[in-house]
Amino acid sequence: MKYSDLLTTVLSSSVEDWRSVPGRVTPHFVGEIQEGDHHWLKVSEHYSQWIFMPDVRISLAFGLPTSSDDPELEFEWRFPDPKAYEAFGDIRFNGSVVHRAHLLHVDGSRAVLPTPRNEVAPSGAPFGMERFAYSATESEVAFARLIDRISGHRSFDDYLRRAGIVALPDESEG
Repeated sequence: MKYSDLLTTVLSSSVEDWRSVPGRVTPHFVGEIQEGDHHWLKVSEHYSQWIFMPDVRISLAFGLPTSSDDPELEFEWRFPDPKAYEAFGDIRFNGSVVHRAHLLHVDGSRAVLPTPRNEVAPSGAPFGMERFAYSATESEVAFARLIDRISGHRSFDDYLRRAGIVALPDESEG
């Protein structure tokens, strides 16, 4: 299967195509931490995994933190809980990660959104640039929407609108 065919298959799938797999999700990522005389291992992992029922070679995993330093982010969004936590969303084929996206838990994990980029324009600001929008590509939005919906959420489009994230066309690979 070609990479582009895999992405098309996943992004055009429906919630009903996916089945949750309970229990621990592998692989586990182990990090060694040392602070002064204290030394320990930290295990991180995805906490959700789904199998694509029409082709069980395809799976999704979500929840592995993108950073162990400070996973809490703040945006100027007007959600009741202003904190956001970034996590990886993976597309796997035969158990191997073939696509990894940065996704956000927002509003107390009530929704999953794509991690946006700042769109900036020249201004009279001190550094000469000012953010005027958050953006994500159409495929990033589609993947976040899929993870959000198979996670059981139902308000993705409302959260995307309230966050002010604008979907931009994907760049062609040609």
